[in-house]
Amino acid sequence: MELKGKQKAAMLLMSLDTVTAAELLKGVDNKVLQELAIELEHLDATGLQDSKQNAEIARQFCDSLRPKEIFCFKGFFNTVLKNTLGDEKAEQIQTQIQNFLKKKDPITSISLALDFRSLDKDIRNGLLASVREKDSNAADIIAGLMIFWGDIPLVSDRTIRKALRRIGTKELALSLVGCEDSTIEKIKNNISRWTIGRLEKKASVISNASTDDIEKARKHIVNILRDMNIKGELSFVDDDATYIHNRNGLEEIIPSNSVKDQVIGIDG
Repeated sequence: MELKGKQKAAMLLMSLDTVTAAELLKGVDNKVLQELAIELEHLDATGLQDSKQNAEIARQFCDSLRPKEIFCFKGFFNTVLKNTLGDEKAEQIQTQIQNFLKKKDPITSISLALDFRSLDKDIRNGLLASVREKDSNAADIIAGLMIFWGDIPLVSDRTIRKALRRIGTKELALSLVGCEDSTIEKIKNNISRWTIGRLEKKASVISNASTDDIEKARKHIVNILRDMNIKGELSFVDDDATYIHNRNGLEEIIPSNSVKDQVIGIDG
């Protein structure tokens, strides 16, 4: 016979001593108390009390008091993650995500962002999607911390070109004032010669731009990349690379978009 909620509660009370039962019922609504009393009388009259059943009900009650896991990987994705990272690393990431969802600790969010960024794009996007199911704001925080201005040389050419379509020449020129050579080279490798010429003309005019204007331009570009990451459109250099063996038997990395994809022009 399958017991209902109040029957289980009544059976649990019957297994307790009087003092404990009274303490447990403190603050319980009078109507509920009356219903429990009726169930107790029924159980006593019908002799339905059973020691094994009592033990099972007590176990269920204890389980209900334990905090539930608020995050766990499911099904096929869980298998893929463990096969890719190993059980220990997959468990570590899951624990970090669970802790972050509870406390929104900034240190944990940075650690997760770095872990996510080091993963294959599909797995990375799968992790973010799993977090988003529980807390979209938490997923946005992690995605946002996965890319900064200094990371631009690590972003794939395909992503850079897509982002640059949303940036005007003046803003791009501002962002490159006093910039690291590796970032300037990354940008110039993904725009046309005509656009490079326009950038150089703009640069001569805005060489004395304020720090605030430069930071504002860079922040806008980074925000575009972060938005792309939230949408699953951002990839890093290793994501778009193909590994081959050269004539000496050594492994080389050949970016898949390095030959056929063409550089773009920028409006504005």
